[in-house]
Amino acid sequence: MKTHETLIRTSRGRLIQVYRGTKRSVRGESRFFVHFFSAVAVCVAALALDARLLDWAILLLSITAVIAAEMFHAATFRLCGLLPGRRYRAARDVVDISQAAVMVVTIGAALVSILILCYRLHVVLGSG
Repeated sequence: MKTHETLIRTSRGRLIQVYRGTKRSVRGESRFFVHFFSAVAVCVAALALDARLLDWAILLLSITAVIAAEMFHAATFRLCGLLPGRRYRAARDVVDISQAAVMVVTIGAALVSILILCYRLHVVLGSG
């Protein structure tokens, strides 16, 4: 059984890994700026349209999914960049697939956000 100190050390170590991983994946990537800007715009619109708890939960889950998918893509890109010579074509395919996954999640999140925000606009304008 783990002692209290071991649990604290493990938790602290994981938090350090989270910080380093976030910093390394976000730093220098313009895609993250676009995602963060879009996330802020969605949150501002949700605030202005008086979004409800369930609306917020779905919007935040969508934002989180897009950022997580982008981080997985960044990790895949870095890992595939380490493969030598003949494996380049397969690595390129893997990176293309991970980019496609990011696009699928991003489009899904955009559609969900549009649906929620349009519905909230409809309610705020008194039509619902």
